[in-house]
Amino acid sequence: MKRIHAYFYLSVLLVNFVCCVSYTEDSPGECLYRAMDDMYKREHEKLLILVDQLNSQTFSKKELGEALVRAAHYSNLTVVNKLISAGADIDYVGECGDTALIQAAAHGKVDIVHELIKKGANIHHANEFDNTALLEASNIAVVQELINAGANINYAGNFGDTVLLKAIKNGKVALVRELLKIPGINVDADALECAEDEGGKMFKLFQRFRK
Repeated sequence: MKRIHAYFYLSVLLVNFVCCVSYTEDSPGECLYRAMDDMYKREHEKLLILVDQLNSQTFSKKELGEALVRAAHYSNLTVVNKLISAGADIDYVGECGDTALIQAAAHGKVDIVHELIKKGANIHHANEFDNTALLEASNIAVVQELINAGANINYAGNFGDTVLLKAIKNGKVALVRELLKIPGINVDADALECAEDEGGKMFKLFQRFRK
């Protein structure tokens, strides 16, 4: 039964694709944006079909760039690689100044972060809020990938926050615990005061760290 449903779902996607590209008023770019809009539903197949069927010359740099930034947030490594192979600019700057690397870091996509760095993505780019991929990183694995690539663990962005300060303010005890193990991380008076304000497990963590 599950297999029948899977085949039915795939056939619907294929029909939607054929209808889309056959409509004279729908440009390939509009089809791509339509697939992008469905990414949050995890409908990656729509985008894969589009990228597989249409060559890179069909899309503008903006269309491919916007798709890449959104794919780094909602989608997976396969989709990201397909878009890069189709000609997407790896450092395309999208809404709020975010790149694909910043979006992948913010949503904990370690495999995508690793691949983007390997392909030469700019790890130092800051968005409109002066946040780099490191400051947006949501887990320690992403942090380690960025540090290994040369990111400054003590970089201060908007409001003077470092990745440690942001993690403290957001109450991410597990992330803070791992950050404190990184050599060279700056644990200054602001970090200690912020941890004290947070109280509970966060404050106890810093009490142990100071001993």
